[in-house]
Amino acid sequence: MFRSFVAVTVSALCLGSAASAAVITDPVFVRGNQRSFNDFDHLGAFSSAADMVAYRNQFWSRGMSNGHYHSSTMFDGTNFLCIGSGTLRNYGSDLGRMMNDSAVSTQDCSPAIGLDQFFADTDGNIYEVFYEDRDEAGSYTDTIRKFASIADLLANNGTNYHSATYSLNDRFIGVNGKFYRTNTDSPFLGTPTVVGIAEYNSFGDLLADNAAALFGGGTGYAEDLFMAVPRAALGATVPAPGAIAVLGVAGFLGRRRR
Repeated sequence: MFRSFVAVTVSALCLGSAASAAVITDPVFVRGNQRSFNDFDHLGAFSSAADMVAYRNQFWSRGMSNGHYHSSTMFDGTNFLCIGSGTLRNYGSDLGRMMNDSAVSTQDCSPAIGLDQFFADTDGNIYEVFYEDRDEAGSYTDTIRKFASIADLLANNGTNYHSATYSLNDRFIGVNGKFYRTNTDSPFLGTPTVVGIAEYNSFGDLLADNAAALFGGGTGYAEDLFMAVPRAALGATVPAPGAIAVLGVAGFLGRRRR
């Protein structure tokens, strides 16, 4: 069940101070299928968040497996990043480098504490998600710390925003001003799983859990890797959505002729 709306007070001035960046054209959603803890067997691409969370209509897939990958892998509109064990791994703008774990640079990242997780939006902002009172963290989060850049992240120069109470297993994506949150089921005994995804029209709506749309039918591990990237990042051999439809019709007609 999606968690209920929780009222929060947010400064409009602060929310409007996001770093500016060009909108990424034709974004696609990618998901790393987790085989075991921090170990993924492939990365798949989907045309929508709803398809990604339900493993529907996957049109691209590449093998990947490396111990550095985990839920705090992200794309900030320019760079692919991974934060874990107090280290920021920067793969630059090449998705292949992220998949092959060929980091351009590694730096100490002091905000990475305990079970905190990170995500980014394509405007260049990076976010840390945690429970404000760490002694009572349990399996929930209620605070999102926003960093305007990688430099601010490394300097631990961020702004805290109180948010709705989310599950520690929920994952977040920010793309072109919108935000997405996986909705997860966390049984007392068993592996947390994805059961759907929520779409938000702004960061303020994410903080308040004021979802514009809710998509069910989710499946798979809550700890899977979730990102939104430009379609071009997948490689030149990936056809655009219109081309996929044309190829399908052409194939059908070819079979009919034979």
